Amino acid sequence: AAVRFFREKGIGGVDAVVLTHSHHDALGGLDGIREVQAAKLNPGVWAVEESMPLYGNELAVSTAKQMFPYLFSSEQFKTLTGKFSTHILENGTPFTPPTFPPVPITPFNVLHGEDYLSLGFLFGSSHDTVAYISDASSIPPPALSLLLATPITTLIIDAIGETSRPSHFSVSDALDLIRQVKPQNAYLTGMSCSIDHHEMNAKLKQTPDLPCEVQLAYDGLSLDFNL
Repeated sequence: AAVRFFREKGIGGVDAVVLTHSHHDALGGLDGIREVQAAKLNPGVWAVEESMPLYGNELAVSTAKQMFPYLFSSEQFKTLTGKFSTHILENGTPFTPPTFPPVPITPFNVLHGEDYLSLGFLFGSSHDTVAYISDASSIPPPALSLLLATPITTLIIDAIGETSRPSHFSVSDALDLIRQVKPQNAYLTGMSCSIDHHEMNAKLKQTPDLPCEVQLAYDGLSLDFNL
């Protein structure tokens, strides 16, 4: 879970959680929010001072509630437990979590398999926008139009391996999208163990016709944005 990197990166808290989809690899770390959520120990029970907003599509939110019902309960527990409030996202409708400074986010549907929807996100404003697409096998026309109409500073895009899978982009698929969208920087994420990190980065440097530098992301990578 990402929580283990927070201390070394100097991250003292989390304002909100945004879900891409309902699969376990996207939800399994939610229990770890207790490590960064403000709470205090009253006699015999832990009290979370304020519920943290959790955003996602209807399926992702309902699945999270089924997996971790105690994270959405008003009950107080003897063990330290996180607490979420839920917010359902609509395709293409921007929202702004309670961050400081506020960061507008626009969710958009992508296909993660033949008939399963995952969410991609645009973070930030027109002068510095980050596009994040962690799990995708294809980009529907409305989402592609949104990406093409947005000057994107950094694109973070799914690329599971050198060959396509039914529910994930390959490296070649991701590079094709990068050529269309033309971000200023791009990172590939979600790679399987079939990819050697250093060999692929070297190969990417030699790939022709790319509009920007493309690198593989890695666990613990942190990026600075002026959102």
